[in-house]
Amino acid sequence: MPDRPRRDEPVTIPQGHTLELHVGDRGQVLGLLCFGLIIATYWIVRSGGLWADNDSAFMANAIRTVARDGRIVPNAAEVYANGYGYQVLSAAVLAFSGISVPTLQQFIYPLLSAFVVLPAWAAYRGLLGSATSATVGTLILFLIPGYLFTLLRGSHERLDRVFIFAILWLLVRSARTGQRPEVSAIHAGLIAVMGYALVATNDLFGMSMFAAMAIALGGALVLQKGPTNTRVAAMSIVRDSRWVTAAGFVALAIFMLFIYEPAGHSLRQLLQVPTSMITNLLREAPAAPAGPGPADGDPLAGIVVRWIHPAVYFLLSLGEYLLIVGSALAWLRLGWLLFRHRMAAKFGPLFLWLLYAAFAVQFGAAVFSEGASAIADNLQYRSFTVFALVAAPMLAHGLGAFRLAEWPKPLLRTGLAFMVVAALFKATNEPLVGNNWTFYTGPELAALEWADANQRATFTWVGPDERLSAAYGVAAGVTENMNRWAFRAPEPIVRAFLISDGVRTQSARLGLPLPAVDPHNRVYDNGSVQLYRTRAVAPFQR
Repeated sequence: MPDRPRRDEPVTIPQGHTLELHVGDRGQVLGLLCFGLIIATYWIVRSGGLWADNDSAFMANAIRTVARDGRIVPNAAEVYANGYGYQVLSAAVLAFSGISVPTLQQFIYPLLSAFVVLPAWAAYRGLLGSATSATVGTLILFLIPGYLFTLLRGSHERLDRVFIFAILWLLVRSARTGQRPEVSAIHAGLIAVMGYALVATNDLFGMSMFAAMAIALGGALVLQKGPTNTRVAAMSIVRDSRWVTAAGFVALAIFMLFIYEPAGHSLRQLLQVPTSMITNLLREAPAAPAGPGPADGDPLAGIVVRWIHPAVYFLLSLGEYLLIVGSALAWLRLGWLLFRHRMAAKFGPLFLWLLYAAFAVQFGAAVFSEGASAIADNLQYRSFTVFALVAAPMLAHGLGAFRLAEWPKPLLRTGLAFMVVAALFKATNEPLVGNNWTFYTGPELAALEWADANQRATFTWVGPDERLSAAYGVAAGVTENMNRWAFRAPEPIVRAFLISDGVRTQSARLGLPLPAVDPHNRVYDNGSVQLYRTRAVAPFQR
């Protein structure tokens, strides 16, 4: 009987065979799952479950409207234009469990996000052919702050990740089963279901995924006529990915043109990005908004506003920069080995190499389009998190060339501990080092609810940023009395001012003065939060 390959070496699996999950592999997966649960628990406990951001607030309201109207396109303003999957699934959970939207968004979903390590590990195992490399790649992914933030908050992206990983895993399995018709048919059906689920949850992520597969397919078409060591693997990639790519674009067209009418808005915005980029290059930069909002055209100013010091930002973002640089070096090394005939190309590594190039092109285009439009800024942020999905296994593949076991263990432990702390601090916008807070307090929420219940058509200032307006959106939804929340520098239309201990501390941290509320009436006070309202200036003004 031949010797079994070492756990840290790539495993070559003949056609017709499948990957087996050995006892040691189960231990690695269980360890990753526990690690993910610890991160999710910290995310919840750090704020006592009282956390919110703009996207989470918008999705919370979108869930409420779908659950209320019982339609994927409700008759309300809170319609998510890029898909309905997340809202429909969440509405079903609410109907069967009876829990509230805040409980689902702030407690249940973050814990469930930890289980994304399972499809991630399976996809990486298939692409890399090694259980250890898959474990390292998954661990790297969960040390990236930007990825953790989008995964743990109340957003559709946790579902997008699952569908992307499932497509990659099924595609690799389909390639490994060879030409067995019955197995290929099952895989084809499952991939089609996962592809449509991805599109229906977020059409922009579906575009990104299938566009990357189209680029990878184009590269494989070239390589199947290239060096002899890449031809067989490239032909396999062409055979197994061409129909997936075509089916994905068909699903996108059907979804956007016939099934979900709001998706047309995002398509029109996306098509306007090139024109907006050219226009922005030719015109003068716009003036920066008042208050601590993002500084257009000045990334460093935005960093200074959001963190207590630029050095803190760069330290907390070290994992992201190391991922970009390290994965790029690993990609170059793998390409050199492939095209210098130093190693025979296998389906998984070659497909990963091509996908990495495709997603890197998308990420580079998104960075170049910075400031072109609102959707361009959104694409830049989103494209990095998708790029990280292939950058992490690429870096893990590159690290496989080094014997990490021979490195000083104290150095590895210290480095890992630092990366974990940095990822948690940045993902949670840790108040000790950051100014863009995502937590709120019970008294603040109580004051917001009182203000909405006892005012009508009133603009209420709630702080130097959108922290409390997002909190109300997650916890309570839209205002019922046509009230509006205002933040940053208060405009003359504002007639009420909410001043809390958190607002005072955050304003002092940002160096911004509080509104002058002494001449106004204090109409609410719960000890740590006060609500002031301007005096009436007309006989019938309230």
